[in-house]
Amino acid sequence: MKSEIWSAKPVINEIIDIIVSQKGEILDQRLLELLKKSYSYLNMVILNEYLLKLETMGAIYLQKITKTKRMITLQKNKKVLNKEVLENLS
Repeated sequence: MKSEIWSAKPVINEIIDIIVSQKGEILDQRLLELLKKSYSYLNMVILNEYLLKLETMGAIYLQKITKTKRMITLQKNKKVLNKEVLENLS
């Protein structure tokens, strides 16, 4: 039996990293596509739970574009995020 070491990054951290790499804005469907590369078990229901946590922390803002699309925007003026993360957006 081969033992594997778990070395995955937490999903919430990966979500923030992806949003930062996309200049602070991304559509929810695109975010799900990018996350599924590393976390194949993710679906829209699970992603919504993580997005709700981040929104209640004040790290992101969700805006409904159409009935099925949402824009996820990083809150740049909040102190929830590290200064280094905010500097990467500039």
